[in-house]
Amino acid sequence: MTKKGYIVWLYSVLILSLVSFPVLASETILFTEDFEDVNIGQVPDGFIVMGGTPGVSDEVSEGAGGKSLKINPPPELKTWGDYAVLGFKAQQKVTIEFSVYMTNTATKALSFMCYQNEKSIEKPENAGPYVAVDNPNKTQYGNFMYYDGAYKFFGTAEPNRWYRIKVVINPDIGSAFKGTYDIYIDDMDTPVVSKANFRNPLAQVAYIGFSLYQWDKPAGPYYIDNIKVWY
Repeated sequence: MTKKGYIVWLYSVLILSLVSFPVLASETILFTEDFEDVNIGQVPDGFIVMGGTPGVSDEVSEGAGGKSLKINPPPELKTWGDYAVLGFKAQQKVTIEFSVYMTNTATKALSFMCYQNEKSIEKPENAGPYVAVDNPNKTQYGNFMYYDGAYKFFGTAEPNRWYRIKVVINPDIGSAFKGTYDIYIDDMDTPVVSKANFRNPLAQVAYIGFSLYQWDKPAGPYYIDNIKVWY
């Protein structure tokens, strides 16, 4: 290296040492599951079956895989169907992502719940953050909904296609419902719902659940794939 080249190199190093680059926050993964290594009809490690017979299926799958978790409707009206719960290390702030494929959205088609502790998972109604699909207006397709002191609807939920859902949970002990959550559908950068209040007070989140409540007419099964829980 020539003397001139060395001086230029040294000057560049000094300039770079004075520049501050942003540090990207790393994520801590609590749980991931794509169901590919789970036998048909079984549930993977970490899941608790609270009702029905949920199990891995090869009927539909997101991407090039081949399996997903099938949640079946109940055999009778006005009852809960399959109920699968996943537990992880309790967190005050946590993000849950999953993909869902619904076969019938003309009626109730999805119930996703977040819980504080093992006691609260005994009843789906004990959920804090809550995302579902229903069709109160009896249209061709139902709508995604959440509970913010009352049921509120957003976005059309079409059958026989995959949706990617992200729920970002931000507990806040000072708020009326002890926390808020944001909901993302397909677009993982822009929430469709911001700062929704919890259905029930939670100080932390330690479980998520998938089920289906069949109300006034038969519902179809739905499928869950590519779950990711992180903070």
